[in-house]
Amino acid sequence: TNGEHSPACFKDKEGNIARETGRRFLEISHRASEIQGRKTVLILHGASTAEIQGSSLVREEKKFFQEGSNDFFKWLERYADEKKLNVLIVSELQIAPSPEENFSRIGDSYTEVLETIKGTNLGLCWDTGHAYFAHLRKGISLIPPDDFVKRVRHVHLHDVRAGEDHQPLSAGTIPLLEYLALLRRFNFSGDITLELSPQAIASVGGFEEVMRDCLKRVKKACNSLAGKRCS
Repeated sequence: TNGEHSPACFKDKEGNIARETGRRFLEISHRASEIQGRKTVLILHGASTAEIQGSSLVREEKKFFQEGSNDFFKWLERYADEKKLNVLIVSELQIAPSPEENFSRIGDSYTEVLETIKGTNLGLCWDTGHAYFAHLRKGISLIPPDDFVKRVRHVHLHDVRAGEDHQPLSAGTIPLLEYLALLRRFNFSGDITLELSPQAIASVGGFEEVMRDCLKRVKKACNSLAGKRCS
């Protein structure tokens, strides 16, 4: 969702490109739900000023982009409800910009991503790699607060290795057991995606080997929490 398609440019007006992009995403997702017989998860980010460099909008205060992101998610929810679309809409925790990146991403902390869905019944996507970088670059806690975890409906589970995101869980950087314990505590029943890059997988082994190892680590953590075998 770059440029005019970004939530940074959203207005609830006929012909607005960002609104039209959101509508198309929703309708494509609904069609996917019909085909697969299962609700599709539509994961979107809040605004980023990196996407609109050169636009007059970059001179706006951060509050402008925060409110615009919230308006965008509110509209998505209204449209999905009106059209009875079978789509799970979530706002993803963004990766915090590095010190040399002179822009902002709305939703790169637990508090801020909650603001993107304020006043809605929508959920969040907890990206564990993004959370680590937000901890590293912004000083937020590695362990999210309860009000964040309560709204999590989808998880992008991956690790960080040598400053690189989307790494297999063998990196051992994120507190996997604590994260799964939090999800269990709040009765999480959504999907967990192992979001790994092809390069990261290839750097430590073959695809099946790496995925098998990740699943083994998740099951081991689940078993230790439940005191019994997890499927």
